[in-house]
Amino acid sequence: MGTTLPAAPLPRLSVFGSRLAEQLEPSRVQLATALQAEEDARSSSFEAAKQLQAVVRLATQGVQDGQLDATRTALAAARTQIEALGEVPPQPKRNGAIAGVFEEVVAIEGYIHFFSTGTLLRKGNLPDCFDDEVTKRVDIL
Repeated sequence: MGTTLPAAPLPRLSVFGSRLAEQLEPSRVQLATALQAEEDARSSSFEAAKQLQAVVRLATQGVQDGQLDATRTALAAARTQIEALGEVPPQPKRNGAIAGVFEEVVAIEGYIHFFSTGTLLRKGNLPDCFDDEVTKRVDIL
């Protein structure tokens, strides 16, 4: 038996398929780029929500313990983080994790406002990022 080299693999695509793949390559690259950008935005939003959630937990604990000064400090940090997020898209495009944290912040803002003034919080006292969808879920006037 003589020694033979293995044969090169056959192309997977015909000539027509190869041309079609070449024509579709720019679309594939564009789609891959868009999907990666979407994934990066989702990941960034999730990380921001985790950081914000940690501050909101401190604020919630402050309300539960009657530590209103600690709650105000935590809320100020939460507002700073929310402003650092930049423009947050409205519902339904808003990331679910961010939307949930926003609702918690609005509820805590309501508690602090009530304990400080004896009146209910009005929507006009909230930052613009808290749209009707968020305030509706926590019964803000």
